[in-house]
Amino acid sequence: MNNNFSLTKATEIFLKHYNIWSENISKEVLTYNTHKIRHVLWVLETWRNIIIKLKENQTIANETIKRAEMTFIFHDLWRFYQNDKQRVLLNSEFEHGDESAKITKEEGYDDKVVWAIKYHNKYSIEKLFLEPDYLKMNEEDKNETVFLAKLIRDADKLQNMIYDTFNIENIIKLDPYAKDLPKWDLSQDILDDLKNHLQVNRNNIKTLSDYYVSNLSRIYDINFQESIDMLKYYWYFKKIYNIIDAIPEVTKSSKDVLVEHILNYKK
Repeated sequence: MNNNFSLTKATEIFLKHYNIWSENISKEVLTYNTHKIRHVLWVLETWRNIIIKLKENQTIANETIKRAEMTFIFHDLWRFYQNDKQRVLLNSEFEHGDESAKITKEEGYDDKVVWAIKYHNKYSIEKLFLEPDYLKMNEEDKNETVFLAKLIRDADKLQNMIYDTFNIENIIKLDPYAKDLPKWDLSQDILDDLKNHLQVNRNNIKTLSDYYVSNLSRIYDINFQESIDMLKYYWYFKKIYNIIDAIPEVTKSSKDVLVEHILNYKK
């Protein structure tokens, strides 16, 4: 098997980029970088759980699994060059996938891994299908590339969603979208989004119930049923639903929409 798939080599590359600011590193940067290492480890663990479920329903080549592992290790490498929250916000926050992909390419990894990393944080992966180098691939390689891209998107998203579930009361105090929201019923715009299986547009959030549901609606950007099953295993949906259910102003008809279009949602 290609030495590029060596976990030891990948770890060495990862630590090389982690240590890019090791001299005179500030406490704030060290704290941020340590958080990103934990994130990568948690994403790897989430991915392994998804893979276990996926392998119950389909055959996945060992080489594909190895590529996926490299994808997860390298997906946030650029964060170490931004390396604190201030730089993240000022330095193309939403393009860290592009920059991490460039580093991964420079380290000698193939386009399947590179494309997956590039598109892991995009609004959608559809633009991947327009990449000239992707279009030159044979069908088997195209399918594997798309599989890797969907897998990293799911695992990365799930890690954040699961983390949010267990910290939601603290997060809501910090999130500007939640500031001073009234405890009213779900807005009609939000209910319409759910019925159409669309992620909630956060600009339409008018109530605290809307805010909680905006987190639930992230299910519609999940690619695999096995990933949704993982969220259910961690009580993601039930925990947030119980919070909404405890708001007296939320009507039964609104709760019924949540049950039908989120709690019982299937890919």
